[in-house]
Amino acid sequence: MARCDYANARVGGRRARLLGARVGELLTLPTLEARLERLLSSDYAAAARAARDLDAEELKLRAVERALGDVLAREAAELATFVEGATARALFDAVVALDRAEAVKAALRGIARALPAGEVAAFAEAAPGLDEAAREELAAERDLEAAAAWLARRRDPMAAALPAWRAGAAAAGDWLHVEAAIDRATFAAAFSTARAAGRDEDAAIVARALSARVDLTNGATLLKLAGRGAAAELFLDGGALIDVKQFTTLGALAPPALADALATALRPLLGDARAAAAELSVPWRADRLFERALLRLLAREARTRPLSLAVVLAHLAARRAELRRIRVALRGAALGLPAAELVDLVEA
Repeated sequence: MARCDYANARVGGRRARLLGARVGELLTLPTLEARLERLLSSDYAAAARAARDLDAEELKLRAVERALGDVLAREAAELATFVEGATARALFDAVVALDRAEAVKAALRGIARALPAGEVAAFAEAAPGLDEAAREELAAERDLEAAAAWLARRRDPMAAALPAWRAGAAAAGDWLHVEAAIDRATFAAAFSTARAAGRDEDAAIVARALSARVDLTNGATLLKLAGRGAAAELFLDGGALIDVKQFTTLGALAPPALADALATALRPLLGDARAAAAELSVPWRADRLFERALLRLLAREARTRPLSLAVVLAHLAARRAELRRIRVALRGAALGLPAAELVDLVEA
C-alpha cells in the first residue's frame, strides 16, 4: 500500500466543505431562486451562477443540474492529482471509471431513442474522461454501433460490450442487457486492475468495494425484473453475497417475497433485514438504501485504514451522494413532490 498521507490531508479540508445535513435546509426555502442563492455560499456556487441569468425555471434547473455534474468530474480529476504512486493511481482510476460508465449509459439511452444530440449530451453528466467536448462527440453518433466505434477509438473497455447488442434491441426496451454488458466490461477491467496490484492493501480495499457494488447492482437488476424471471446473462460476476444460482431463484419471486429474500441475501451490506425489506419495496427508497450501504462500507474502510486510498474513495462517494441530494432538493421541490418524501430523499 502506498501511503496516501498527502491525498488524505487534502481530502480532510474538502470534507469540511460538504454541506451534509444542510442540504435539507434547501427544502425550507420558498423558491428555486432562494435555493440557488443559498448555494452561492457553498462549494456549488459555480453551479448556482450557471442558472442565474436564465428566465424559465426548467432552463434554470437544467443548467444547474449540468453544472453540478461538472463538480463531480472536477473533484475526481483534482483528487487524482493528489494520489501518489502508480498502483494507487491505477486503482483510483479503475473506481472512477464506474462513474464514466454511468454517464455513457445515459448517453446511449438517448442515442437509441434517436434524441437530438443536444438532449443526448444533457443526459450524460460530466465524468472523469468524459468532459463536455467528449459528451458532445458521443452524442453526435447516429446509433449504438457508431457509439461503440467512438468508444473503441478512445480505447475504452466499454466498447467491447456494445457490438453484441444491436440498436434495435435497445430501442425495443432491452436496456437491461445493454447495461449489463457495459457493467460487466467495466467491472471486469476494475477487478483486473485490483488483481494486478497483488497483495496490496489498497487493492484489497478496492476489491471489497467492487464486490459490494456488484452485489448491489445485481440486487437493483432483480428489483427491475420484479417477478418476470431473471435471465442468467444479466448476472454480474464478482459479488460475494449473490451467486448466479441464487440470482435466478430470486428473479422468479413476486415483488413482496423478492424484497424479503433480497434483504436477507444482502444483510451484510444493508443491515436489519426487516427494515431493508420495507425500503426495497419502494424503488426510490431502494436506490437510497443501496447508496447508503456503499457509503457505509467506504466510510468504515477509511476509519479503519486512515492512511489508505479508502479515505479518498469515501470522500468521492460522499460528494457523489451529496450532489444527488442537491438535485433532488432542487428538482423535487420545483415539481411539488410531497414534503415527507423529499425529506427522506434528501436527508444525509
